[in-house]
Amino acid sequence: MKNPICISTGVLYQITDDRNKMIKLIKRYNPQGIEMSFAYSKYLLDFKISKSNVRYLQKLNFNSIHAPWKDITYKRNRKTKQIMDKIIELYLLIKAKNVVFHRNTINNLRSIIDPDISPSLENDDWKGPWETIDKIRNVVDNYPSLRLTFDYAHALTVSSMSVPDYLRNYRDMLSEIHISFLGRDMTDHGFLFQHDLLHLRNISQLSKNTYAPFVLECVVPCPAKVDLLKKEVTYIKSAVLS
Repeated sequence: MKNPICISTGVLYQITDDRNKMIKLIKRYNPQGIEMSFAYSKYLLDFKISKSNVRYLQKLNFNSIHAPWKDITYKRNRKTKQIMDKIIELYLLIKAKNVVFHRNTINNLRSIIDPDISPSLENDDWKGPWETIDKIRNVVDNYPSLRLTFDYAHALTVSSMSVPDYLRNYRDMLSEIHISFLGRDMTDHGFLFQHDLLHLRNISQLSKNTYAPFVLECVVPCPAKVDLLKKEVTYIKSAVLS
């Protein structure tokens, strides 16, 4: 498949904090990669991945890491170094290909740049300071080692019309695409298959314009609804293969 379909561990944050368990649950849906997501730095620093999960992840096409964004400001200090050291260790262990950062958590961009990783910045939703194409261009153009993680749901909260702009401006520098649904009145990312066909057309256009992996971020609300992930994967595949 041209665009690998991957799943973020963040889809299961309402169900468990155990990332080894998250990997085992996600494995049921045969993703081509997994994004290890850590909202808080404590989750990352305390994480010890099982040997069986290391072996499993190393066989996948595209793994990535979503760096902490809740309790951290990345700058030249001991805490940032501690977090970056852990990210690099995990990145190399699972053969990851991207590390996602939120721009508004970074005080010093050089603090997230390291030759052992490929870092990217994610576009914000409508509440963020970094949601527009122009603001993204001003940062990324000055740091050639940085790439872009395009969050489709975040773009929707700014304007659905912004999706073609991202494709036109950044098609060749996309590391991955986060896939889910989000409205300005929502707190958690939702499932695209539960919404209208406009999204199917948009995702189809994304797949035609880039080889970047799709990373599902739709949040499962409770254990009884984990199989919603199967429906979402099927929905996205129908767009990618159309």
